[in-house]
Amino acid sequence: SHFAVNYVGPGGPGIRVIRVVSGGIALPFPNEALSASIRFGNLAADLAEADLYFGDPATTAPIFEDVPFGAFTPYLDLPAGTQSIRITAANSSDPVLHTQSATLLSGNFSTFYIGGLVSNPAMAGAFTIDDNRIVGVRTQVRLFNGSPAAGTVNVFLLVPGQTTTSASATFPAAAVGASGATRLPPGPYDLVVENLQGVSLFGPDRVQVESGVRHILTVTDTAGGGPPFAVSFGVDP
Repeated sequence: SHFAVNYVGPGGPGIRVIRVVSGGIALPFPNEALSASIRFGNLAADLAEADLYFGDPATTAPIFEDVPFGAFTPYLDLPAGTQSIRITAANSSDPVLHTQSATLLSGNFSTFYIGGLVSNPAMAGAFTIDDNRIVGVRTQVRLFNGSPAAGTVNVFLLVPGQTTTSASATFPAAAVGASGATRLPPGPYDLVVENLQGVSLFGPDRVQVESGVRHILTVTDTAGGGPPFAVSFGVDP
């Protein structure tokens, strides 16, 4: 059987035709070649500008270059496949600061985040497959913790009136380099960050989860590296 479905992946139209085989498994057509798409977020506080390579920086051009601390690139459509991601300081092929394997999936968006500190290796990288669907009644919130100053933390998005003793952490035990995503009903929330002993490190700070967008929540060291750490909540670029 063949069906037309909404397609929200990279490099394609809004409608995609799939075939469904026995067992209800949906498959693309054999000759269908969907691109993958990746973006890069530099959340390493002492890496003022970063370059991202696939493979050896000595022999290849950067995929993303001169990405400043705190910034995310736009998504870039590329062929699907497994790549050796390597991070360097901008305009420098040596030294390689971080290496990590990642598989770009056909028809999917993804993000590679770099956190931690150049001055305190190993740096912390995270590769995520991104669900970029906009669902009106449930807004996606993504987290990345790139802060050695914060360390491993519990992150709460509390409905007003809740406390950290009456509700579970939205992102529990988020270590440096941890990433995560959840969906929440639009509305006001109190953002609180605690260490694993329950000591409050940040907040409560009132934030607004909006409908029709995606949000990103980042924890980073202060620019240049070290405490105090900074928490940012906003619309995902």
